Amino acid sequence: MFNDRKCDLNRCRVLVVEDEYLLAYDLEKALRDHGADVVGPIANLSEALSQVRRDGFDVAAIDINLHGQRGARIRACIGS
Repeated sequence: MFNDRKCDLNRCRVLVVEDEYLLAYDLEKALRDHGADVVGPIANLSEALSQVRRDGFDVAAIDINLHGQRGARIRACIGS
């Protein structure tokens, strides 16, 4: 996922929204291995929207299709 150069995400809060278990697991592990504080992974739209409203984060990795629902709704909520 990350190449060999140093990638420091120390204390960076990353929201992970992904409904495919293996992809979510791999992404979470890679982010944690590089020092990130991972929020999630979250696998459904309503829970992700609640998390966005409830808690802060520095960056988000959002699946575009969550069980047939559009992940873009999360992005719209972040911008408001």
